[in-house]
Amino acid sequence: MNKILRFSFSALLALVVLMAKADVITFTPAEFAATTSADYSLTKGGVTVSVTASTVNDSQIRVFKGQTITISSTSAAITEAKFTCTVSGDEKYGPGCFGDVTVGSYAFAENVGTWTGSALSFSMTASTNQVRITELTVTIDGTATPQPDPEPQPTPQVTEVNVEKALQLIESLEDGKTTTEEYIVKGFVVDVPEISTSYGNATFIIADDKTATTGLTVYRAKGHDGDKITDENFVKKGDEVEVKGKLQKYVKGETVTPEIATGGHIISINGASTSNVATVKAAIQQPGTIYNLKGQVVTSAYKGLVVKNGRKYIQR
Repeated sequence: MNKILRFSFSALLALVVLMAKADVITFTPAEFAATTSADYSLTKGGVTVSVTASTVNDSQIRVFKGQTITISSTSAAITEAKFTCTVSGDEKYGPGCFGDVTVGSYAFAENVGTWTGSALSFSMTASTNQVRITELTVTIDGTATPQPDPEPQPTPQVTEVNVEKALQLIESLEDGKTTTEEYIVKGFVVDVPEISTSYGNATFIIADDKTATTGLTVYRAKGHDGDKITDENFVKKGDEVEVKGKLQKYVKGETVTPEIATGGHIISINGASTSNVATVKAAIQQPGTIYNLKGQVVTSAYKGLVVKNGRKYIQR
């Protein structure tokens, strides 16, 4: 009898230990710091969820089309991740819009997508449309052997191209795809459909010829360091700009739009860098005083990008 009891106790203990190895971590949108058209991440229980150049608010983790969500663990292997979405299947915003899984396998049913495998990290891209997630649960299990950290890689050089070359690169992409690398594209602003000071970004069209009527769409770009745009005249028709970002072949219905995808940064306007705006804003400024981007006081005769009363604009 005692032998049977010892066996039963051992079996129960083994089951408890096995169950203890698995842990389920739940991520909800409200736990993230709300942000619009920017990278964001959250770490809980040794698991980090990171999203590139997208939006998160109190109710939805939004992964924009062409952007990537990465789930990683610092110790135990990830064995399952469930994505509960606002709609079902492969409809816009549904779990079926995910693709390009780096490791493991992914399937979806109704409004839930499920990744399965055994890895310390995996990524997926919102390949066909934006995905809107209301809850994400990640299961980790310590039975897999952690992989060594990869060797550090040199920082890749960003290729500078004109608009014509950027359009050629986009033409070679499959519909809906985005380049993995970033480019710096230089051109003239030929149209400015929208500057949103509420969202802090600008959408405009650039071309190699300032008299052109069509070209490359720069979609919801921000300042050099991701600074929000607060000036309605930040970029104007005729300005020569340099924009850094990923190239995308955006498709909606029968319309194909070549663009610099959401998350792009405007790094210069008419030859003036936009990288020192934060330094100028941090300086003690006298009302009405005009500063260049180095924080130096200039006069009204100065030409280029300036800051006055905390606002940035082009002085011609």
